[in-house]
Amino acid sequence: MQDTLLQLKETLERAAVLADEVSRKQEAVTSEEEAVLTQILEMVKPILPAICEKVEIAASHSGHQFHEWSYEYLDKPGLVLVGEFGREYTDRDYRGEYTGTSLVLTADGGLVELSYYGSWSNWQGEPCHWNSVKRAFTPRRAVEAYDFADIVTGLARAIKEAAKKQEKKQDHLEERLRVLEQVRGVLK
Repeated sequence: MQDTLLQLKETLERAAVLADEVSRKQEAVTSEEEAVLTQILEMVKPILPAICEKVEIAASHSGHQFHEWSYEYLDKPGLVLVGEFGREYTDRDYRGEYTGTSLVLTADGGLVELSYYGSWSNWQGEPCHWNSVKRAFTPRRAVEAYDFADIVTGLARAIKEAAKKQEKKQDHLEERLRVLEQVRGVLK
């Protein structure tokens, strides 16, 4: 019995040392991720107003076949960096709950988390709706709540998608300028 107690004591001592090491490493990694994320956000901040879009924060549908969804939007444009928003089935395949969270980078460089809730139905005539709760996040809170790699990957994806949209806008504007030049040529 004494050997068992000695082994237990040694195991607990090793576990305590290991837990302390892991805690210190976790703090160091989290602090470094926070610093890098803060640096990245400062780097992209100047382009955000040009690339951010409306972010949906609530929606409702009457349930009638020919009605459209109506949406409400975040008070500032933004980019959804990370998130899951979907349906949970609670009544076979006919009814359920909307749930999820998203981390959003706003046009002013701030971070917010949206927590979604609501209900849906596949039955005609039954309304569907979802809403969200907005909470301000610091870079520290973001890396504690979400995987750092997912945040950075999400930001890169959002910027790439926004760049493609900006290229399309530029092409459209160039086409409009060509038409203007042709019309001016005719008017001379």
